[in-house]
Amino acid sequence: IPAARDGDWEAFFVIQNRFSGFSPDERSAFIDAALDRQSFNCPHWGASLWVDLLDQLWRHNQLTDQQQAQFEEQFARLQLAIRPRVKAGDRIPIDIIQEFRAPRSSPYSDEFTIEGLTLDGTRMDVPRYWVTERARPLVNCLEDTVSYFLDPPGDFKTGSHCIAIDVVHRRSRWTDDPRPSSRTVWQRAEKLEGHFETLPPGQDGSITILTDAATGNRIRDAISPTVTIATEPATGKKLLWVDAFATTSKIPVVGLTYAVYVIPPNSTDRLRFGDFRAMENSGSGSNSGGDDIAKRINVGDSVTVVLRFDPEPARMTTGMASTWQGELEFGPIVVTQDTRRATRAYTPDPTQARYRERTAAERYSPTRVSPPPPLPDFAGPLMPPQIRDDANLRSILNSFGPTPTSQPTPNRPNP
Repeated sequence: IPAARDGDWEAFFVIQNRFSGFSPDERSAFIDAALDRQSFNCPHWGASLWVDLLDQLWRHNQLTDQQQAQFEEQFARLQLAIRPRVKAGDRIPIDIIQEFRAPRSSPYSDEFTIEGLTLDGTRMDVPRYWVTERARPLVNCLEDTVSYFLDPPGDFKTGSHCIAIDVVHRRSRWTDDPRPSSRTVWQRAEKLEGHFETLPPGQDGSITILTDAATGNRIRDAISPTVTIATEPATGKKLLWVDAFATTSKIPVVGLTYAVYVIPPNSTDRLRFGDFRAMENSGSGSNSGGDDIAKRINVGDSVTVVLRFDPEPARMTTGMASTWQGELEFGPIVVTQDTRRATRAYTPDPTQARYRERTAAERYSPTRVSPPPPLPDFAGPLMPPQIRDDANLRSILNSFGPTPTSQPTPNRPNP
């Protein structure tokens, strides 16, 4: 069990196949290890297998009340991230992060609403341009970030400061009934706090900027740009796509912010494709140009891709303490046809059409019982076929006893 908790997948699969033969104490020890692996103190990689396993045990009433409460509590959490050092006069970068450790079949959504904002204990008006409400499906082991910028007051002093944001954190259940009372599972007030330092005027130590060629060569090795053209079948419109993802494990700095340009053949024009970033747990590196840009480039052409690394956007990102400044050129790169991104004609789902045609009386009838959500694959999509298709999995499910048929409770989905 400790080996599986520490990331030994072979041990995890062996335990999962032999779970039906465990004693009650061994089952409880494994469930506690799974809950520890689900917690936010552990890295997110591989957590989905543990969470989906807990979900199956939960649906078959194999968790104690305390284990069930811990499992549900660890579905999601809110965090506040603030850039630790801010240059005098700059806006203050702020992130509200929704972290999820929920099953793939979760019927819930995670929502928050900003109710107030204080800076060093002084209440401030929430800026109008802020997104004050956010809702996301509470599924899988993912992370969603909402970025904000706060303009400091005119008499803002240098030194340490504290920002506190009052939010209402809400968990809702997906349902056909639009009434809020039928959707909300629970809601609670939370205070998110973060500290940062404002540097004295004229001092710029908010970020470490590297310019050496050795770092640039390592960054070059971490990026392999591609240029493709996708054609929309319905309109024949062409879109030029540039993929310039950075392999973050090879980047010798905390993060990168860069603009991507494409130079067409027999031209010196730089066609800009947007600003990207690469960080340890997140990043972007793909964008498309309009039809007017795609008309200048055809499949089979050789183009040059230029990446210009600018530290200024990195200075306005919460998690970047160091970056590289410079310019890298890649090419010639042959443009290829991209069928994966081609837009296909939308065919309405007849099931959804019938749903929309139902009357309100039928939809909200108290005698109507919604069908239970489908159970996820117990083994998980990452398991080897020889284990996923093993007949032992059926014996594991059967060992839990008959599936309960009671009506769903407010805190547990109907198995």
